[in-house]
Amino acid sequence: WEFYPPFTPKSAGRFSNYDPATNSLVIAGVGGNPLDLGRKTNYKDFSPRFGIAYRLTDKTVVRGGFAMSYFPYPDNDYAFNFPILQNNSFSAPNSFSEAQNAGQPVSMASGFPAPIVLASPPSVIPVTAIKIGTTSLVNQTYTAVPLNFREPYVESWNLAVQRALPGKFVLEAAYVGNPGVDIPATFNLNAATVANSGQAGRPL
Repeated sequence: WEFYPPFTPKSAGRFSNYDPATNSLVIAGVGGNPLDLGRKTNYKDFSPRFGIAYRLTDKTVVRGGFAMSYFPYPDNDYAFNFPILQNNSFSAPNSFSEAQNAGQPVSMASGFPAPIVLASPPSVIPVTAIKIGTTSLVNQTYTAVPLNFREPYVESWNLAVQRALPGKFVLEAAYVGNPGVDIPATFNLNAATVANSGQAGRPL
């Protein structure tokens, strides 16, 4: 039996999940939102493992085994949307001009500029809102963590027959299987539903 509780940040405001139903970002632990973003806990990850070996004759042995293994939600693709993940960049307008921040040159000697950090976020941020001092949140990519996510698993089994041969040789024939079940995959929630419709065909 394996148990993977939903990820929970150490403090409020450190997870941000996109909600396609409201087209907004839900901030964990803020404004009554649960720290685990409301993900359901699954207690049914039963993962048996067993094996068997049986000697048919002095020279023939049959072996077999079965196992189920679960794996949790990949943490590198979790709820790290804005404002949790913020990238600050300072680029020069061309190869002949130095990068500037607020009208001042940016150099390694002067150190990196202070990052632009958003204040404590509200409980829900509509993606139609405007970032402070930057561009709109509309044309961005967000990750939506399904609240009813079930851990995928792999079933592994094998069946082998071993036969002792003259000259201390061994002949073995085996069948091995490793199918994956409920393997997660990413897809575009905002893909156009009508061919050749462009932006007008996007649902969000």
